[in-house]
Amino acid sequence: MRTAFSIYLGNIFWCLPSLFIFFVLQRYWQARRRVAPFTIIILSANGLNLLACLALGLGKWGFPAFGIR
Repeated sequence: MRTAFSIYLGNIFWCLPSLFIFFVLQRYWQARRRVAPFTIIILSANGLNLLACLALGLGKWGFPAFGIR
């Protein structure tokens, strides 16, 4: 029987490559002292995440409601 923690780790495992790319880009832009492009990227990604959560988590705009696993 799988525990909730093992299911969570199995789901989050697929996020690791994009997380590593995020950290590399973050450190690169900070070292170049150019944080405005990175700030715009973060704000845009948060807005996109909100829309995706509303669409896929709650089933807004005709999307299927997947909810919480």
